[in-house]
Amino acid sequence: MPRMTRHCRILVFGLLLLTTYSAYSQSETNTLEALVRSGAKIEKLDGAFEFTTDVSSGSVTIKSVATGEEVAMITGHRVSTLFKADGEIYFRYWYFHDPDVAATYNKGQIFHMNEALFEQFTYPIYRKFKGISAGAYTVPLRLRGIFTSNFDFESSLSL
Repeated sequence: MPRMTRHCRILVFGLLLLTTYSAYSQSETNTLEALVRSGAKIEKLDGAFEFTTDVSSGSVTIKSVATGEEVAMITGHRVSTLFKADGEIYFRYWYFHDPDVAATYNKGQIFHMNEALFEQFTYPIYRKFKGISAGAYTVPLRLRGIFTSNFDFESSLSL
């Protein structure tokens, strides 16, 4: 069997990423289209949250939009909010490395939960990096007679 060249591997990897992303974003698009057709008022959200409490799937419902399957809320699970519509928060779980948990949450599914319960059982995750700001400050200088015996230096600083 012939070996894949470096360029071929890069192309295959790029195509794999592209198809994964399109499948991942397709569920969000389908959900939004269904909500728009139903006449729901949609508000775009962009935030990260972490669940603070373990709750069984019977008392607080977190449902998959695609399958309608209920999942349990587990402390420490992190989600990214997508949008809010009809008193429900729609979100996607962060990627899990544990194969048991990944089977339920890593399918690119969108889940939804009542807005009041979501606010009660989560807290926001803030970015650690706040950004960079830089500025410049100049001081005017006058150099008179640099190459003569009457050298004079004057700086004028005013705030």
